[in-house]
Amino acid sequence: MINKIITALKEKKKIAFFIMCFVIYTIPRSIEMLFPEIYKVINMVKAIAIICIFTYFAMFFIKKDRRKISKYSKGVMIYAIYIFMVTIFNKVNIATCVKVYLLNISIILLCELIFNSNYKFEFVKFFTSYFLTLLVFNMIGLIFNYINMGTMVNKENIYLLGQDNRFILYIIPTLLGYYYLNINNKSGKIGMIMTYIIGVVTLAVVWSVASLAILIIIGLGFLVLTVANKHDIKINSYIILILLITLSVTIVFFKIQNCFENFIVNVLHKSMTLSYRTIMWDDAKEMLIKNPVNLIFGFGYFDTQDSFIHMPIKVNHLHNIIMDPLFAGGIIGLTIYIGNLCIISNSINKISENNKRNNICLIFGTLLLLLTFDTFEMYQIYYFILFLILQAPKFCNSENKNNIQ
Repeated sequence: MINKIITALKEKKKIAFFIMCFVIYTIPRSIEMLFPEIYKVINMVKAIAIICIFTYFAMFFIKKDRRKISKYSKGVMIYAIYIFMVTIFNKVNIATCVKVYLLNISIILLCELIFNSNYKFEFVKFFTSYFLTLLVFNMIGLIFNYINMGTMVNKENIYLLGQDNRFILYIIPTLLGYYYLNINNKSGKIGMIMTYIIGVVTLAVVWSVASLAILIIIGLGFLVLTVANKHDIKINSYIILILLITLSVTIVFFKIQNCFENFIVNVLHKSMTLSYRTIMWDDAKEMLIKNPVNLIFGFGYFDTQDSFIHMPIKVNHLHNIIMDPLFAGGIIGLTIYIGNLCIISNSINKISENNKRNNICLIFGTLLLLLTFDTFEMYQIYYFILFLILQAPKFCNSENKNNIQ
């Protein structure tokens, strides 16, 4: 009896450790502006968490423990190490590169620990509630902001979760979490509906065109799939991946968006530069063409304001799923990056039930569509979303249904 109590206490400590690390990793960066002193403490705790996670896996390596790490996690680590080596060779932003990819790798390893444990279902319940709470707080902040400003909310005044496309990084895992918890449950449906309404309203207020469009596509997609699933239509995630990569290539290299100039300018009220994106893409292409070696190996982790003289603003990436890894890692880096996405696609295709596989394909496809105009390489939560999609078979296959209840 005593042994059981001791074991239970140890298990609770593990769960508490997992949750603490996850919360630390996903606390909104805007907290730094609101409470700078608190954020310094958070960064210290984050550093401790990273050391603990790497030490944990190092112990298994020393003991020659054959604990499996997914191909995707290995791919992320290979990509991070490769970008780091290229960054050192080109002597650009080495410190930032180390910081970003240490966080990316450590959250992947944390996910490996969590989703290969007996607590994955409890963890899904936790992070869905956690993210929904953040979304609600953010909505309250928007309301107060709107009342005080008496106008549309400025990007600089977003209360909690940041602005623009980054907001959707909290919406997608929340939707996935409630879906994994079984959409047939009343609480799951309520959670998804609340998340969706908060997301649409918030993105409409801050007028993040790309994210708002993605969220609308997700909503319409679920409605369409409700009908399609009755006819047992099967969607292949590889086809979705190929189509969206092709779309990205045609937009960047052939500028097919020019065919929709009237819609972009008069309806979306955006310039044909797509908020300076086309300027960066053109400059990046020119730099790659002039430097064949960098076309193959990449320029490393960079700052566009230092790289592109035409850029009037400072950003840290090229806002495109093709151009960002191509510029940073060359053809080799891009190949590794796309290879990791292929691993995610393969996992989705392992879902046994067509309707569930189609719904996860929809989430994966809309995320890739968002990456046509943005990249989230610097955000750990982006890797969490991809890892969450990777784990879809564990939650969506019929044999696991009883575990979710």
